[in-house]
Amino acid sequence: MLLKLMITNRLGKKITENDFRKNIFRISFASLSLSFLGILFLRHANLSSSFAKGMVVGIIVSSFIIGLNFQWIYHHPQKLHRMYIDAFDERNITITSITAHLTLQLLTLIIFVLLILSTFADIKLTYDILLITLVYLLTFGFVFLHWLISKII
Repeated sequence: MLLKLMITNRLGKKITENDFRKNIFRISFASLSLSFLGILFLRHANLSSSFAKGMVVGIIVSSFIIGLNFQWIYHHPQKLHRMYIDAFDERNITITSITAHLTLQLLTLIIFVLLILSTFADIKLTYDILLITLVYLLTFGFVFLHWLISKII
Protein backbone atom coordinates (compact mmCIF):
# COMPACT_ATOMS: atom_id res chain seq x y z
CA MET A 1 0.00 0.00 0.00
CA LEU A 2 2.94 2.28 0.63
CA LEU A 3 4.03 1.73 -2.96
CA LYS A 4 0.57 2.77 -4.19
CA LEU A 5 1.07 6.15 -2.55
CA MET A 6 4.51 6.46 -4.11
CA ILE A 7 3.70 5.55 -7.73
CA THR A 8 1.08 8.17 -8.51
CA ASN A 9 1.12 11.91 -8.23
CA ARG A 10 -1.72 13.96 -6.81
CA LEU A 11 -3.62 13.79 -10.11
CA GLY A 12 -3.44 9.98 -10.23
CA LYS A 13 -0.95 9.90 -13.10
CA LYS A 14 2.10 7.64 -13.25
CA ILE A 15 5.18 9.40 -11.91
CA THR A 16 8.59 9.39 -13.54
CA GLU A 17 11.47 7.28 -12.29
CA ASN A 18 13.24 10.41 -11.02
CA ASP A 19 10.19 11.38 -8.94
CA PHE A 20 10.00 7.79 -7.70
CA ARG A 21 13.62 8.09 -6.58
CA LYS A 22 12.82 11.33 -4.74
CA ASN A 23 9.88 9.62 -3.00
CA ILE A 24 12.17 6.77 -1.91
CA PHE A 25 14.53 9.33 -0.39
CA ARG A 26 11.68 11.15 1.37
CA ILE A 27 10.35 7.94 2.89
CA SER A 28 13.85 6.95 3.98
CA PHE A 29 14.47 10.34 5.56
CA ALA A 30 11.09 10.31 7.32
CA SER A 31 11.63 6.80 8.62
CA LEU A 32 15.11 7.51 9.94
CA SER A 33 13.84 10.76 11.50
CA LEU A 34 11.04 8.82 13.21
CA SER A 35 13.55 6.38 14.66
CA PHE A 36 15.71 9.27 15.91
CA LEU A 37 12.70 11.00 17.48
CA GLY A 38 11.66 7.69 19.01
CA ILE A 39 15.07 7.36 20.65
CA LEU A 40 14.72 10.87 22.08
CA PHE A 41 11.19 10.10 23.26
CA LEU A 42 12.28 6.84 24.89
CA ARG A 43 15.16 8.60 26.60
CA HIS A 44 13.11 11.47 28.06
CA ALA A 45 9.65 9.95 28.54
CA ASN A 46 8.53 8.35 31.75
CA LEU A 47 6.92 5.17 30.46
CA SER A 48 5.50 3.16 33.31
CA SER A 49 4.71 -0.12 31.57
CA SER A 50 7.11 -2.47 29.89
CA PHE A 51 4.50 -2.92 27.14
CA ALA A 52 4.77 0.78 26.23
CA LYS A 53 8.57 0.64 26.28
CA GLY A 54 8.54 -2.45 24.09
CA MET A 55 6.16 -0.83 21.65
CA VAL A 56 8.34 2.28 21.35
CA VAL A 57 11.46 0.13 20.88
CA GLY A 58 9.65 -1.88 18.20
CA ILE A 59 8.67 1.31 16.36
CA ILE A 60 12.24 2.60 16.60
CA VAL A 61 13.80 -0.61 15.30
CA SER A 62 11.30 -1.13 12.49
CA SER A 63 11.48 2.47 11.27
CA PHE A 64 15.29 2.32 11.38
CA ILE A 65 15.31 -0.90 9.32
CA ILE A 66 12.82 0.54 6.81
CA GLY A 67 14.87 3.73 6.54
CA LEU A 68 18.10 1.83 5.94
CA ASN A 69 16.40 -0.42 3.39
CA PHE A 70 15.09 2.55 1.43
CA GLN A 71 18.50 4.28 1.66
CA TRP A 72 20.12 1.15 0.25
CA ILE A 73 17.59 1.06 -2.61
CA TYR A 74 18.10 4.79 -3.22
CA HIS A 75 21.85 4.32 -3.66
CA HIS A 76 21.62 1.24 -5.93
CA PRO A 77 20.19 2.27 -9.33
CA GLN A 78 19.53 -1.32 -10.46
CA LYS A 79 17.44 -2.11 -7.38
CA LEU A 80 15.65 1.22 -7.70
CA HIS A 81 14.81 0.56 -11.35
CA ARG A 82 13.57 -2.95 -10.50
CA MET A 83 11.38 -1.55 -7.72
CA TYR A 84 10.01 1.09 -10.09
CA ILE A 85 9.12 -1.55 -12.70
CA ASP A 86 7.53 -3.81 -10.05
CA ALA A 87 5.44 -0.91 -8.80
CA PHE A 88 3.81 -0.53 -12.23
CA ASP A 89 3.58 -4.21 -13.12
CA GLU A 90 -0.09 -5.07 -13.73
CA ARG A 91 0.35 -8.53 -12.22
CA ASN A 92 1.69 -7.09 -8.94
CA ILE A 93 -1.07 -4.48 -8.84
CA THR A 94 -3.71 -7.19 -9.33
CA ILE A 95 -2.14 -9.46 -6.69
CA THR A 96 -1.97 -6.60 -4.18
CA SER A 97 -5.60 -5.66 -4.84
CA ILE A 98 -6.82 -9.25 -4.41
CA THR A 99 -4.70 -9.64 -1.28
CA ALA A 100 -6.11 -6.46 0.25
CA HIS A 101 -9.68 -7.64 -0.35
CA LEU A 102 -8.99 -11.11 1.06
CA THR A 103 -7.24 -9.63 4.10
CA LEU A 104 -10.27 -7.44 4.82
CA GLN A 105 -12.55 -10.47 4.53
CA LEU A 106 -10.25 -12.49 6.81
CA LEU A 107 -10.27 -9.77 9.47
CA THR A 108 -14.06 -9.47 9.23
CA LEU A 109 -14.37 -13.22 9.71
CA ILE A 110 -11.99 -13.21 12.69
CA ILE A 111 -13.86 -10.35 14.35
CA PHE A 112 -17.14 -12.20 13.80
CA VAL A 113 -15.68 -15.40 15.33
CA LEU A 114 -14.38 -13.43 18.31
CA LEU A 115 -17.82 -11.87 18.75
CA ILE A 116 -19.46 -15.31 18.69
CA LEU A 117 -16.91 -16.64 21.21
CA SER A 118 -17.50 -13.66 23.46
CA THR A 119 -21.28 -14.03 23.27
CA PHE A 120 -21.79 -17.78 23.55
CA ALA A 121 -18.60 -19.20 25.08
CA ASP A 122 -17.90 -16.29 27.43
CA ILE A 123 -14.34 -15.96 26.14
CA LYS A 124 -13.31 -12.36 26.65
CA LEU A 125 -10.13 -10.69 25.39
CA THR A 126 -8.67 -7.57 26.88
CA TYR A 127 -8.52 -4.56 24.61
CA ASP A 128 -4.73 -4.71 24.35
CA ILE A 129 -4.75 -8.41 23.42
CA LEU A 130 -7.50 -7.81 20.86
CA LEU A 131 -5.59 -4.99 19.18
CA ILE A 132 -2.34 -6.95 19.15
CA THR A 133 -4.13 -9.97 17.67
CA LEU A 134 -5.74 -7.87 14.95
CA VAL A 135 -2.47 -6.14 14.04
CA TYR A 136 -0.63 -9.46 13.80
CA LEU A 137 -3.44 -10.99 11.76
CA LEU A 138 -3.48 -7.98 9.46
CA THR A 139 0.28 -7.97 8.94
CA PHE A 140 1.01 -11.67 8.67
CA GLY A 141 -2.28 -12.39 6.93
CA PHE A 142 -1.47 -9.85 4.23
CA VAL A 143 2.08 -11.17 3.77
CA PHE A 144 0.96 -14.81 3.67
CA LEU A 145 -1.96 -14.15 1.32
CA HIS A 146 0.25 -12.06 -0.97
CA TRP A 147 2.79 -14.87 -1.12
CA LEU A 148 0.09 -17.50 -1.71
CA ILE A 149 -1.70 -15.53 -4.42
CA SER A 150 1.59 -14.73 -6.18
CA LYS A 151 2.29 -18.47 -6.31
CA ILE A 152 -1.19 -19.25 -7.66
CA ILE A 153 -1.43 -16.50 -10.28
